[in-house]
Amino acid sequence: MNGLLKMTYDNLQESHQKIGIIAPLAVDRVTGQQWNGMILDKYQLKQVFINDRIPEIYKCDAVITAGSLISIQAAQNTPFPNEDLFIEAVDWEYCLKLKKQNYSIFVNRNILLKQRFGETQEVNLFYTNKKIMRLNCSPLRYYYRCRNNTFVELSLAMENKLLIMFSIHRIKIMLNLVIKILLLENQSRRLKIWACLRGTYDGFRGNLGKTWV
Repeated sequence: MNGLLKMTYDNLQESHQKIGIIAPLAVDRVTGQQWNGMILDKYQLKQVFINDRIPEIYKCDAVITAGSLISIQAAQNTPFPNEDLFIEAVDWEYCLKLKKQNYSIFVNRNILLKQRFGETQEVNLFYTNKKIMRLNCSPLRYYYRCRNNTFVELSLAMENKLLIMFSIHRIKIMLNLVIKILLLENQSRRLKIWACLRGTYDGFRGNLGKTWV
């Protein structure tokens, strides 16, 4: 995989691209779920939608950095990742720093990185044939997921002066997680719901670090 990423890097350099990261396409080895990278839309990061018009190598704004090729020059010219995030969204925050330094982030979707996205499972929604992805995270993971994503996107909302719209957006995400926990999960539901509420609250406050107990 490293050789293919290096070949991609060399080809992009020939077209005078200012390269920050080249990432493989991350795929859950159990569910087959793809993580295509994220595109910045005002105050939120949305996953890239893959269709036949998307080229083999495409740009995005944030990727999972595990298994990626990071330019040494870009790393030297960019502030380090925020250690207070340390899990969940730390990759997004670092990619956004690279973008501010005018480095481009690429995904080669013909290079696959098979890994496991937590304990996600694809389940039927009640008694229908409709499929839905159940996160099935630990309370700790729910806390950091809500807190760190809220914190990273909050800075984007403040830059774009869209704090009210952003607040509504994050509360909707939190409530959606709470409903999924109530309907789809059987263990530690109260603690997981508390983790989502507290994580979102701490994200708005900027209360970072290893604060979950």
